[in-house]
Amino acid sequence: MKTPVITDSRGNPLTRSGYAHGGYLAAGHSRSRSYLPGMVTDSKREYTSYVRTEMTRKARFMDKNVGLVRGMKKTLIDEAIGPGIYPLPATSDERWNEFVWGKLQEISKIADVSGRTTLWEAQRVRTGNKFVDGDYFTMHVLSANGWPQYQLIRSHNCGSFDVSEDGGWIDGVQVDSVTRPKAYRFRLSGDERYQTVKAASVVHSYMLDEGDEIRGKTALTHAIDNLNDILDTLILELGGVKENSRIARVIETESGEDEEDPSARFGGVAADVTEEALALKLEQVFGAEIQRLKKGEKMYSHDSNRPSPTFVGFIDWLGKSVTNGCGLPYEYAWNPNELKGPGVRFVLGKVKLAVEEWRRNEIQDTYPFYTFAVSALMDIGEIPYHPEWYKVEWIGGAPDITIDKGRDSMQDRENIKAALDSFKRYFARQGLWWKTELRQKASEAGYIDQLAKEFGITTDRIHLLLANGGQPPAEAEPAPDDDDESDEKTKPAPRKPSARRDPRAR
Repeated sequence: MKTPVITDSRGNPLTRSGYAHGGYLAAGHSRSRSYLPGMVTDSKREYTSYVRTEMTRKARFMDKNVGLVRGMKKTLIDEAIGPGIYPLPATSDERWNEFVWGKLQEISKIADVSGRTTLWEAQRVRTGNKFVDGDYFTMHVLSANGWPQYQLIRSHNCGSFDVSEDGGWIDGVQVDSVTRPKAYRFRLSGDERYQTVKAASVVHSYMLDEGDEIRGKTALTHAIDNLNDILDTLILELGGVKENSRIARVIETESGEDEEDPSARFGGVAADVTEEALALKLEQVFGAEIQRLKKGEKMYSHDSNRPSPTFVGFIDWLGKSVTNGCGLPYEYAWNPNELKGPGVRFVLGKVKLAVEEWRRNEIQDTYPFYTFAVSALMDIGEIPYHPEWYKVEWIGGAPDITIDKGRDSMQDRENIKAALDSFKRYFARQGLWWKTELRQKASEAGYIDQLAKEFGITTDRIHLLLANGGQPPAEAEPAPDDDDESDEKTKPAPRKPSARRDPRAR
């Protein structure tokens, strides 16, 4: 006997295992929804060289022309990097730490092979390129004298130039069987010559999205189409607004056609028009014009309703999709007008998480140069060897995100007074070595004591002179001799008058 066929509501046969989507509606398809062209595969098949190049091209265009994107990038750099993220040597020898700190400050100014950036500026450039392009490259090299240097390489200069994929090359990166990078293929600047560099000499900077990624993706991956829609809509709407602005009044006729003699519009005069008809009317000479309309004509002022409220809301929705996907809420990146007290704290909390993620990523990208620089300087004898030379602590130069910078500065000073923060961290956030600063403060204090003894004044008087711009503080007028008034002035609060008994009264 033939097994009966069970069909669904549309007559399509069902398999014995049940529905094709296994009970999960998200796995099914519907004619009322568009088909989503996604894939389930490895990153190297999904994120190809063509896909990366196209997204980078569009992202760079948006960065050049859209203030929202450029503002997000600059805000991210300012909040995550600031003036720089400083490596603070953290060995057990404080003298060695101080000496290496000074050497690194010197190296950071001349380490770029092109001489264009300091190490701290390179951190800002690298973070911005990771945001827009998706990845960036820093190659470590030694100068002729053995000094450590680095070379910055943009993402489009890395690719599988003149090499075969059979050798393990994937979009400019040669990998082994577990996708560990072995080498990078770079295009030399200014010509079509190429060079292969070992992975040990290159720092590949990108925010890891997937565990099997070979190249980084722009942070605007989700936003490129939305940004394109914003630009297109703004251009079309702006054209409509300009066109409406040119129209002041409209005359409506019964026939819908222009009934005026065309020659009159260009300075000509029809043959049947008399001189009396061309004479100015009295009401046209004095004051405002009074228009006379022909029978069947109506005149009304043209009011433009563009841009419409729907348009504004649509643009806001697209903007939120762009900014939220980058980790920066729309209210922080573009429009903070609707924020209240609790909303401000919530938004700043989300921004702080995003900023700290980018800061940690940049620390990971800067640490290889720190170890490269210290080891190179030890090799040429500029730094004495220390068994803990690789230990380092990172201090971010950018202050914490807040809505009240003045209050936070005061809080920093209070934390120092209460020993909740150390001088070492406090001065490192400003790119300064704490012992040097304390020595300077001690030197100034000693000199003030010396001046006080020389001129026979108190040290507080000198401090007051400095605080008042060199002018001595105004002295208070002497109090009157009246004991009662003196007593009243020294009391913390005025005393209510009390009745006194007459001593003659018994």
